[in-house]
Amino acid sequence: IAEVRRGFTTGANEFFYLDDEYIREWEIEEEFFKPVIKSPKECKRILVKPADTKFNLFLCHKEKRELKGTAALEYIKQGEAQGFHERPTCRGRDRWWDLGRRPEPTMNVNYLVDRVMRFFIKEDGFYVSDNFQEIHSPMAHLWQVAVSANSSILQLFANVTGRANFGDGLMKIQTYEVDNLTLLKPTLLDTKSCKASLVDAERLELEDSDRKTLDEIVF
Repeated sequence: IAEVRRGFTTGANEFFYLDDEYIREWEIEEEFFKPVIKSPKECKRILVKPADTKFNLFLCHKEKRELKGTAALEYIKQGEAQGFHERPTCRGRDRWWDLGRRPEPTMNVNYLVDRVMRFFIKEDGFYVSDNFQEIHSPMAHLWQVAVSANSSILQLFANVTGRANFGDGLMKIQTYEVDNLTLLKPTLLDTKSCKASLVDAERLELEDSDRKTLDEIVF
């Protein structure tokens, strides 16, 4: 029902993640950056809002000769002056500054789990860092998949599958493990009820009334 892949691994976060002030300072052209979520802590609710995105991702797929006269080219040169192009992950790319093309996933899940594994959603999609796993699922079933994935049943499956090998008991769950998680078949759920349960949902803590509402749909 979905393809799972890791969020962007940049190899040089200082270069690729830009706040608005930095973009204004360099006057980087709008075509070369997209909003991105770096950390699950930036998501105030399950439904991600544009206001949640504090950073932008530098996305440039052009050769240097195509960038002549742009601020983006000057920014790339500045990155090379700092040696970013020599870092292992960057050096392995044909163009070290090009993170590649991929669709914006409509759902992303936190890679390291404290108490709750949260599947965040945004109908028009959003890019994320490698603190997330991307969930690429058919738009027609977005709300049903999101309810099934955020249910307490999946919390149980995730805790059985993951491994608590990080500080303070954080659970790590790899891309292939997320890919293998079992969900209640999303098409068994009612789209309207699913959407209503998530549109105003907060962070679905285990004791939240929002979680009770969502779980009742699944149960």
